[in-house]
Amino acid sequence: MIRVVFDTNVLYSAILKSASVPAKAIDLVATGLITPCVSDEVLAEYRRVLFRPELDLHGGRRRRLLEILSSISLHVVSEDTLKI
Repeated sequence: MIRVVFDTNVLYSAILKSASVPAKAIDLVATGLITPCVSDEVLAEYRRVLFRPELDLHGGRRRRLLEILSSISLHVVSEDTLKI
C-alpha cells in the first residue's frame, strides 16, 4: 500500500478535468492502490482553497471529493510544526 498526501493543486486539477493525470491519481484511491493521508490542517487547507468563491469549480464534485478524502483517508496528527 502506498500512502500519499495530495497537494491541493492536484485536487483542484482533478476536479477541473475529470480525464486528467491528477484525476487518474484520485482514481487510484478508489481502487485501493493508494491511501491518502490527511491531518486536520491539510483538510482545512483543502476546504479553504477549493471553496474560494473566485474558483469556478464543480460544486458537487469538489464536495464529494472532500467527503471521500475525509472519510477514507488515514488521519494523522502532526507532532511538529514546521517554521519556514
